[in-house]
Amino acid sequence: MKHIAKIAAVLLLLTTFAFAQPAGAVINVPTHTKLIPSKTKIHAGNVVKFKVVLKADQKACKAHMKIKLYMDGKKVAKKKTNKKGKVVFQRHPKKTAKWQAKFPGKKLETHPERTNCQPSKSKKKTVKVIS
Repeated sequence: MKHIAKIAAVLLLLTTFAFAQPAGAVINVPTHTKLIPSKTKIHAGNVVKFKVVLKADQKACKAHMKIKLYMDGKKVAKKKTNKKGKVVFQRHPKKTAKWQAKFPGKKLETHPERTNCQPSKSKKKTVKVIS
């Protein structure tokens, strides 16, 4: 019985050291940006709402972060996410274009206990304008 207790204690210590992060470590947090247009086919000038969702394992990397909206590769707007990592852009496209949302990334806190929120970008979504 003592032998089993010793093995359990050693396994517990090994597990603790394997998952412990060193004090003052820089943590890199991956992010994921998703763009969801309300419509993909509209008449010229009609409204399209672009919902952007920023996902990350740490809340600090998705709340109140700047998101940039691009149309055909040109930045057309920027806003900050809410505390849940969401933001909505309203646009009135006049021509067919490819839209994309980008999160440029952000460094939180200072060295040695810094968190790096990694940059990410959504897939491009086409909104077709018909006459």
